[in-house]
Amino acid sequence: MKRLYKISYIFIIALTLFACDDMLDGSPESFITTETFYNTIEEADIALSGAYSVINANNVAGKGNRNTFANGLLYMLNGGTDEMILRNGNDQVRPFGVASYNGEESHLIYNWYYWYAGINAVNILLDRIELMDVAEADENRKNEMIAEARFLRGIYHMYLAQLFGGIPVNTTAIADPMQERQSLEVVYTQVTEDLLYAYNNLNNRATHLGRADKWIAGAYLAKTYCYLGSCKTNNVSENLNFPLNSFQWVDANEMYSKALPILNSIETDGGYVLINEYDRLFRATTSEDQRKECLFMAEANDNLTTRSTNNWYRILLGRGNYRQGGGPTDFLPTVELYKIYDAADIRRDHNLTDGLQRNPVPVDIDGYTYYTPFLIKDIDKAGRNYSQSKFRVQGIESRTFTDKFNTEGNFPLIRLADVLLLKAEAEYYTGDEPGARNTISKVRLRAAGNDTSVRDALDVAYNKSDFAEELLEERSRELCFECQRRFDLIRFGKHLEAVANLGPGSGQWNSEQQIAALKANWSGHDFKIWYPIPKDQATINTNLVQNPGY
Repeated sequence: MKRLYKISYIFIIALTLFACDDMLDGSPESFITTETFYNTIEEADIALSGAYSVINANNVAGKGNRNTFANGLLYMLNGGTDEMILRNGNDQVRPFGVASYNGEESHLIYNWYYWYAGINAVNILLDRIELMDVAEADENRKNEMIAEARFLRGIYHMYLAQLFGGIPVNTTAIADPMQERQSLEVVYTQVTEDLLYAYNNLNNRATHLGRADKWIAGAYLAKTYCYLGSCKTNNVSENLNFPLNSFQWVDANEMYSKALPILNSIETDGGYVLINEYDRLFRATTSEDQRKECLFMAEANDNLTTRSTNNWYRILLGRGNYRQGGGPTDFLPTVELYKIYDAADIRRDHNLTDGLQRNPVPVDIDGYTYYTPFLIKDIDKAGRNYSQSKFRVQGIESRTFTDKFNTEGNFPLIRLADVLLLKAEAEYYTGDEPGARNTISKVRLRAAGNDTSVRDALDVAYNKSDFAEELLEERSRELCFECQRRFDLIRFGKHLEAVANLGPGSGQWNSEQQIAALKANWSGHDFKIWYPIPKDQATINTNLVQNPGY
C-alpha cells in the first residue's frame, strides 16, 4: 500500500494541473513538489481544484477511465437494482448488473484509488496551508479553503464507507501504509466532524462556481445523519456478524433529530428552488437551470483537452443513434420502475421512453438541437424497446466536439428535491407523519405539472399505510438513475426484497436470463450490500481484513 499512496500523491498533482489547465500558461516544465507548490493562496487554490476533480475523476495518463461519477459509479450504484438491469456490456460493467462482482473488478480498484487520492490531496493541502503566510486580504479565502478541504475529506470518506463499510481513516499528510480498517463508528465520527466544520465555516455561496458552500455541506451532513438513522432502524448488516460494519452504536432518533433542522434551514434559507421544468435538470446544456435546484454536481465542460467531461453514453442515454443523442444502453430500466408511476405523473414519460425516432423532428432548446424519443405504448408487450431517457444530450450538429462517449452535461449529486425527501424522512422518524406527507407532496406538485388537483390525486394514488415504503418509492420516482438507489435500498433493508420481486417476462428487457442471474447472485448473499475490498489493496496491506463472503 505504500507504493499506492506514493502513486496517489503523484497522480493528484498531475490531476490538479490537468484539471486547472485554464489557470496555467502552458505545460509545466518540471515536476512540482509540495515544498515549491504551496507558497501562495493561488497555488493552494489550484491544488484544491484538483482535489475536486476526483468527483468525476477524469482520465490522467490513462489511469482509471473516470471511475467515479463520470462513469464507473453510474454502473456500480444504478445497476442490479429494481431500477436498472443488465442488457449487455463488457466485462468491466457486467458484474454490477448481475451482482457477480469480486475484489478484482477494475471499477472497485479505481474507486478506492481515486477517493484515497483525493483524501491524500486535501490532507497535504491542510498540512501546508496552515504554514502559509498570506496577506490579510486573503485570510478569509484561506479559512474558506480549509473548510472546503474538510468538506471534501468528509464526503470522500463517506462514499468509501457506503461502498465498502469500515475503511482506514486518513487525516494526516503522511498516511500509514499498513493502516487497519476502522469501524463505521470511527469513520462516521470523522465524516460528521468534517462536514459539521464545513457547514459552520463556509459561506452561503462558494467563491468559485461548482465548489462547496454552507448549504452543500449541510445537505451532505444531513444526508449522512439520515443514512445512519435508517441503517440503525433497519438493522442493516447486523446478521453478518462483522463488528467493523455494525451500526449498533447509532442512536437513530438522535441522527434524525440532528438532520431535521439542517434540512429545514436549507429549504428556507438556502436559496435553492424546485425548478418548474423537470427535464431541464438533466439536459447537457441547461446548467443555468440546474444550478437553481442542484446544490452539488459532478461538473463537466466541453473542453476535451482537460478531459473534464462525463460519460453518459452507455448507461444514461436512451436507445438510439449517438448523432441524435442516443446510446447502446448496456443497462436498461426495469418494468417495475415504470409501474410505480401513475400515468398523470410527468416524470414517467420523461424518464422512461421508447427509443429515439428513426426520422426525428429536431427540437430547439436554448439554441441547441435535441431529438425527442417515442413514448412507450405498452410496457408489457414483448418487443417494446423502452429505455431510460432521463438524461439527454444534444444532437451532434450542436456539439462542440464529436466524441460520442463524452458530454459536457453536469451530473446532479444532491439537489433540493432530495433535500425535501430527506426532510420528509426525518420528520416521519421524529414522529411527525403529517408533516412528512406534506413535505413529500411538495415534490409531487412539480410531477403534477404544478396543478394542485393533479397533485392531490397523486398523493392518493401513491399513498401507502407504511410511509417508509411510500417514501422509498417516491425517491425512486424522483431520483432514478442518479446513483441513489443502491444506497437507498440497502439503508432501508430492502435490496434483497427488491431483487427477489423482479419479474421475468414482463417487457422485453426483464429477460429471464438476466433476472435469474441477478436473483441467484443475491439470494442468500446479503453480504453483497458491501463491495469487497479490492484484492490488490488487501495483498499490499495485509491488515485490511476482507468483508465477509468474499
